[in-house]
Amino acid sequence: APDAAKQFAAFNGLPLECIRTDKQGSAHAALSCHAGPDWNVPEFVAKLLPADAAIQARARAWLNYMAMCVGLGSRGTIPEIVRGYLGDKSAPERLAPGSLLKVGPLEI
Repeated sequence: APDAAKQFAAFNGLPLECIRTDKQGSAHAALSCHAGPDWNVPEFVAKLLPADAAIQARARAWLNYMAMCVGLGSRGTIPEIVRGYLGDKSAPERLAPGSLLKVGPLEI
């Protein structure tokens, strides 16, 4: 979606020409990433949303994203979440001490 690419580039401070989109998700599939449970929004919820196809698609995407966040249809999510909360002394450092991480308007 070109608009999504523009929003992503603007938020992250990247030039738009650095952004590539993959409408079919072939890179996702080639990397064996999990797509989540592939659920549809329940009909009683879909009726509450505008009939706009783009809004319906976003609702479906969020439903599947939230399901993946709790480990449904995304093998390995729960162990990684637990590891993130508890820490892993054997994991390599991701950032050098004192590093500044800047993403869009956020600095950590």
